[in-house]
Amino acid sequence: MNFYQSPLWRHIQQDIYKKPTFELTIKGQECFGIIKTQRRLGKELNRYMVHWVQWIDLKNPDEALVQELTRIQRDHNKSRGDIFFQFGCLDTLRSGTTNEIKKDAELVAALVQQKIELNQAMRDRYQLLPAWREHMPDTTVQLPLTEGITQIRKWYSSSGKRYINKAKKEDLSFEIATSEATWKTFWAIRYSMAYDKWFAIVPEEVFIDLMYYLTESGQGRLMLARKGNRIVSGSVVLSLEKGNKTQETRLKKQEGRTWDKWKKITPNPSLEKRGAWGGSSTAKQLIYLYGATNREYGNIWGHYRLTDQILKRWSQQWYEYYDLLWVAPPGDEHHYLSGVTRFKQAFGGNTIYSAWNYDSIYNAKLYRAMQVMKKWGRK
Repeated sequence: MNFYQSPLWRHIQQDIYKKPTFELTIKGQECFGIIKTQRRLGKELNRYMVHWVQWIDLKNPDEALVQELTRIQRDHNKSRGDIFFQFGCLDTLRSGTTNEIKKDAELVAALVQQKIELNQAMRDRYQLLPAWREHMPDTTVQLPLTEGITQIRKWYSSSGKRYINKAKKEDLSFEIATSEATWKTFWAIRYSMAYDKWFAIVPEEVFIDLMYYLTESGQGRLMLARKGNRIVSGSVVLSLEKGNKTQETRLKKQEGRTWDKWKKITPNPSLEKRGAWGGSSTAKQLIYLYGATNREYGNIWGHYRLTDQILKRWSQQWYEYYDLLWVAPPGDEHHYLSGVTRFKQAFGGNTIYSAWNYDSIYNAKLYRAMQVMKKWGRK
């Protein structure tokens, strides 16, 4: 299932993150998009984004797509503050085992060349530019859960096995967090990490709303590793249903419930202690949404051990795979995701390499200005 077009992700974006959204049809596919708005110098600046749609003919020009892009520009380029429309493309360029892609230098070089040729074709055919800032990844890592943990661990890299063995020497415990106080502590850890590494996270109150919703609806959990009573690391994991219909039905039952009502729910303290999470026969995949490691325990490799325990707990249950999402594309050692990529690739699994993100430019001057601001912001 396409996570970025799932009812769950749409619900999170619209009702929890409070982001403006819009409906869109691209070559017969119904999807939703997100509008990111900023105010600069008294002007409202808009970026339109629809992520992970499958609509590109990678080999031949597509006149129908040219017409679709013209229509989309007409519908969404209505003011001087509309900067660009970004398309995240699901079309797979290559999939294979993570270890195969990591070790095969010729394959990596071929993938890099394929992306260069695709980028040029997108410019020439559709006047779409490679995104200067991708808002969704073109490369993901998926860890199969249909096998037992013994087989899954055979796919770990040598460094991954080494870090997990080091973490085993620490007296770590594992749990599912269901209390607001624990969620706030984890958010503070993630905020500290984001401050150091210069990436944005949702405000604390939004994160708490998200955790109340996920916990009560059974569609997500915060998994923790502790040393004593201190949080070492944590992962927010979502459970995605097989079919949209099942998830839409569940979400409809929750319509009209305000976040104030969610917050009146008393979490079950025994759930946090025993670390149970039921699951559902309609579930298909686990999604790694957020993660963080306490800087005080950065040298004990707790997040590796936590991920290993998640795989152990939910292997051969209801899930086909655990999707770790964002990683750097093959061949880009200086990508800003290179650090987290080493962590995710340590568990083996499969790497899915997709077309990427492309921008349709509406206001060239503002587009260039945003590129410059982002470049200097990272410095």
